Amino acid sequence: MEANYEKTKERMSKDEEYGNCCFCGVSLFDPNGIWHFGHNPAPYGDDDDRCCNECNEVIVVPTRFQQMRDLINAANDNGEEE
Repeated sequence: MEANYEKTKERMSKDEEYGNCCFCGVSLFDPNGIWHFGHNPAPYGDDDDRCCNECNEVIVVPTRFQQMRDLINAANDNGEEE
């Protein structure tokens, strides 16, 4: 796991495009140039995309909860006898 982190960290430091939130564009680097990993934006974005804390809380997490609710509701609807 450490090797993957180092490889990703190296790529991010070389490629400014991946050092920004995929939603709002805010930098994932702090003022000292240290890269903060960000969050996986799935179900949005590409495999290499990352998002900031705020976009994760406002966009990604609510969408994931809604998807879970939809799956639970669909499972419950399929299990009901009419």
